[in-house]
Amino acid sequence: MLLGRAAGGADAVTITDFAGLFPAKCADLPAPIQSRLPSPRAYDAAPREAMRLLGVLGQELDPWETLRTMARTAGIRDESLLWALITTARAAGLAPSEVNAEWAWPHDAALGIGAQRFAFRRALTAFDQLFEVDEIVARGLLPTRRLGPPAGL
Repeated sequence: MLLGRAAGGADAVTITDFAGLFPAKCADLPAPIQSRLPSPRAYDAAPREAMRLLGVLGQELDPWETLRTMARTAGIRDESLLWALITTARAAGLAPSEVNAEWAWPHDAALGIGAQRFAFRRALTAFDQLFEVDEIVARGLLPTRRLGPPAGL
């Protein structure tokens, strides 16, 4: 509702134009659109919520966001642990179904020792736990097999 109002009507923005019309930061919006919004804080939350809603409705703009939404809907409380994997895989151009042990574990090793590697490992563990959710597996959002432990363990 908020973004539709800012764009001049709920049907004024097509799904394909959504990301271009609504950048990540409120400050990057054209002034006429900013003036229609209640606050920058409301804007900052709105695109994220709209993407989640579209995922729930089957409009998969971003398979990672759809995966997080389905995990939350299934009652997985630690879906936020996936963030280290999501940001890294997105940067590599990978969808969730394309993440595999051959990519994940060498990347993990390259992180060395520290907080980034710890967060990435937690994300890999959380990702493997999503295989327990039948709806996520059935949707085809996951790879054909779990990542499992690194080779040699």
